[in-house]
Amino acid sequence: MSLKNSILNDLTLLKKVTFSQRDLRKINEIELLIDLNKNLLRKNNPDIHISASAVAFVEKKIILVRHPYLKINLLPAGHVESSENPLETAIRELYEETGYIEKKTDSFSLIDVNLISIPPNSKKNEKEHFHIDFRYHLKVEYKKKSLAELPVYLIDKKKTPTEFKKYFIHNQPFDLQNNE
Repeated sequence: MSLKNSILNDLTLLKKVTFSQRDLRKINEIELLIDLNKNLLRKNNPDIHISASAVAFVEKKIILVRHPYLKINLLPAGHVESSENPLETAIRELYEETGYIEKKTDSFSLIDVNLISIPPNSKKNEKEHFHIDFRYHLKVEYKKKSLAELPVYLIDKKKTPTEFKKYFIHNQPFDLQNNE
């Protein structure tokens, strides 16, 4: 299945579990944007990129990383590469950026999709552009501490940036100590 068909299929499934009219409109607009763009990979489209984020929790706290360029705490995330779908990207980025290993599950884990404006980045020679960001709820199994690429923070709901507070509804506490 092509990347475009895969993400359109995921959006169709997301609409089935989305109840807010506002979120349904957002998903429909993103579907239209995807349909209008032939290629959504970073190297082939300077205006719109597909990205994926991991929404994961440890002991009632959300996992966030310090973005090296924006200098703010965000979900572990990155660009979808040509050999992967957005879910695979979210799993890869969770591992690369934090050292956490995703606990395999068969359940559908796409919980949100957003259109994000990305500022210009002179270090990467990138102009201002947009990300269509697929956000997946992932459960973590354990962490390899030495592998984290970025500073990692476990943040409770009170201190979490407003944008991510809504994801606490998906929080299923997982105790890494007892592996439960």
